Amino acid sequence: MEGIDIEASQIAAARARAVERDLTNVQFQVGNIYELPFAADSFDGVFAHTVLQHLSDPLRALGEMRRVLRPHGIIGLRDDDLGTLLLEPSTPLLRLWESLHIKVWTHNDGNPFCRQDPPTSAQRGWLHATAGFFFLGVIRLARGNRRICRRHGGTPPNARVR
Repeated sequence: MEGIDIEASQIAAARARAVERDLTNVQFQVGNIYELPFAADSFDGVFAHTVLQHLSDPLRALGEMRRVLRPHGIIGLRDDDLGTLLLEPSTPLLRLWESLHIKVWTHNDGNPFCRQDPPTSAQRGWLHATAGFFFLGVIRLARGNRRICRRHGGTPPNARVR
C-alpha cells in the first residue's frame, strides 16, 4: 500500500502511526495529486479521502488517478460538504470560525460545498467519462458519500447507460 500527501509533516505522522501499529506493508511519500510519483497501470485501486474538495482542478487529479490504475481498476472518492455540518450549540465565536474556515477554503480554490450543488447525471457521466471512468454508484454513509468508479478498459461487463 502506498500513501501520498503534499505535506511532509503528514507523511511523518503516517509513518509514525504505521510503526506504532506494526504495519510493514505500507509506504508513504510526499507527492502531488497532479503528478503522482508512480508508473502508469501500477494499482488495482486508488482511494482519495477528502482530496477533490480542496482542488482547483479535480478533473486533472482524476485523470492522474486514472493513469496509475490498471484497466478495470477501482477508484473510491470521499469528500465532505460543509453545508451539512451542524455545529451546536451555536455561538458567535463558532460562527466566526466557520465563516473564516469557508473563506480560507474557497480562497485556496477548494469547494467546501461540493455536494450541495450535485452534478446532474449527465454532468457526472461527463466528468467520469472525461477522466476515463465509468460510474458504478454512490455508497451512502452517515458521514459523507463515497463514489465508486472503475477505470475504462473496454466495455464493462453488464454496462448500462443511464
